[in-house]
Amino acid sequence: MSETSGLPPQSEPPEFIQWWRWFVGYFTREGKVIREAKATFGAAALVIAVAAIWTSWKASSSFFEERIAVLDKTIEYQKTQIDDLRNRVQNVAPATAIGHVQVITFLLKYSSATPESKRPFVNFGFMNISPVPGRGAAAKGYMKVFDNILTAEEEDKLILDLKTESNQTNPKLATNQLGYGEYLINTAFNKDESDDGKIEAVKDGKKYLYAFFVGQFTDDNQPKDEKYVIERCVIFFNTMDFPAACHGHSQVYIEKMK
Repeated sequence: MSETSGLPPQSEPPEFIQWWRWFVGYFTREGKVIREAKATFGAAALVIAVAAIWTSWKASSSFFEERIAVLDKTIEYQKTQIDDLRNRVQNVAPATAIGHVQVITFLLKYSSATPESKRPFVNFGFMNISPVPGRGAAAKGYMKVFDNILTAEEEDKLILDLKTESNQTNPKLATNQLGYGEYLINTAFNKDESDDGKIEAVKDGKKYLYAFFVGQFTDDNQPKDEKYVIERCVIFFNTMDFPAACHGHSQVYIEKMK
């Protein structure tokens, strides 16, 4: 018969004590691993941070490169359009009966502020489509933001004031000429610089942006006391790409010189 020690039999510790011992042992082992491999973990964190910074820089650089490329293509496209129109005009044989200069409007476009202009502007251009040179061709324009649509009478007064400002004594005495297929482009800014800040309200449909242009020219076949006047008035509202027509003032007419 085997001898016994006389001690009571050992019992298993409670379950929560077993769980606590396992928990402490696990994190003791893992903590040791992390301490021993802290250089590896630090290097991995550094690699991840550098990769994130490089990715952000690359995305930002790509965005600006694409933006510059789009602007360059837009400028090239506009130049191509103008050159194409001029070539088509020059390649069409004009009627032999034409005795006076004839011009057409080929450009009226709003542009946001650029690094060069610093302010928003509208470009207005007209081209001579006749073999008769236009003498003393010139144009002047401005933009202005209004809270409401103008009446015909209000438009008339603004055009008349602009004609007075841009008037030349006698364009027949000018040395500049607008030849066949040649064009003139005039840039207009807001008459009041404070109106530049109201353009967003125009885009939101809360205000109206008007652009007024007046030009003049003549030719050697016109009577000495006559000249041609070209007028243009448009309204920008909601969209800046397709302006609406004013009550009038999209015309070319003969005017007696005083």
